[in-house]
Amino acid sequence: MARSFVGSFDQVVDGKGRVSIPAAFRRVIEQGDSERKDGEKPTVYIAYGEPGRAYLEGYSADGLAELQAQVNDLPYDFDGREAMEDLYFTNVMEAQLDDTGRIVLTQVLRDKIGLHDKAMFVAKGSRFEIWEPETYTVQRGNRTRDYLQAKGPNFNPRALLAAAVRAK
Repeated sequence: MARSFVGSFDQVVDGKGRVSIPAAFRRVIEQGDSERKDGEKPTVYIAYGEPGRAYLEGYSADGLAELQAQVNDLPYDFDGREAMEDLYFTNVMEAQLDDTGRIVLTQVLRDKIGLHDKAMFVAKGSRFEIWEPETYTVQRGNRTRDYLQAKGPNFNPRALLAAAVRAK
C-alpha cells in the first residue's frame, strides 16, 4: 500500500510562483511515481478544476493514474462522466520537482485561488490540496470541529468508517 499524504504545511511562494512541496509530501510523490527511472525527477500533478474552486488538488503520478482509471471505468452514459474527465484529464498541470523540491505554479493558477506569498498544503490521504491560507481558514477552518460537535460529545469519529463499510 502506498504512503498517504499527511499533515498541513504553510509554504512560501516567491514572485515567480515557485513553491516548495513539503518534504513529507515529496516522499509520497517520489514513492508514487512508479514509472520514474533512476535519476529522473518525480512528477506531481496539479488538478485545478472548474472556475470558482478555491483550491488546487495535488496527486502523485500513480495516484492520478488510479483516479483516471476509475473515471475511465464510468459508463459513457453516466451523468457525471464528462465533468470527471474535465476535472481529472483536461484541467490538470504536470510538473517535475526541481532539485530543491519546488514546482512552479503558473500565474493563472495562482490568480485562480488568490495565491500571493504563502500557500497552505493540506493532506487528504491519496491527494493534497493547495489553498491561500486565509481562504482555507474561512471556508474550511472549523468544518471538522463543527461536524463533530453536531454529532455530540460521545461520538467516536471512527464509527464513520464502520458506517461506510456497511454502506458498500
